[in-house]
Amino acid sequence: MVERPRLCFSPWQEIVCNGLASPVRVIRDLNADLAIGQVRPSAAATQPWWRFWSPLHGLEVCETDDLALLLTLRPSRLSKGLWILRDCDDNEVGKLRGDELLDPWSQPFARRFALGGDAWQMRELDGRAYATWSMSPEGDILAFHDQELTNPFVRMLVLGSFLLMRKPS
Repeated sequence: MVERPRLCFSPWQEIVCNGLASPVRVIRDLNADLAIGQVRPSAAATQPWWRFWSPLHGLEVCETDDLALLLTLRPSRLSKGLWILRDCDDNEVGKLRGDELLDPWSQPFARRFALGGDAWQMRELDGRAYATWSMSPEGDILAFHDQELTNPFVRMLVLGSFLLMRKPS
């Protein structure tokens, strides 16, 4: 999924699975006009007792028809405003803090900038543009600009940063 140049994220919508309603965002590849995955609250957040136990909700990004896990985003229990992004094997990829992308050692290397209106851009600290995110009621668009940005883990962090701008309520 992260290798695709343009993705569209539908607005949050409720689906019912096993008798429980859960919010989901469908992810589409705009170039192929194909549904390729979804964003959903983490499995722990969908259990009623877990909601009572902790207000911390994570997100999962799944891809393809079988909904294979791509990444998870979880808020840090130790540092307010810090989110930890992990890959499908539960390895830490990096961290997100406000508008910053942090490497696994908590060093910032990229920042999100507002472009005006409902558009944002992710840039390296030296100014190299990674991607643009534009929000609309019909769906949010993520467009990767730099074709040389092939590192899937950096792309996961960019995607995660923008997803945190519209968490489920």
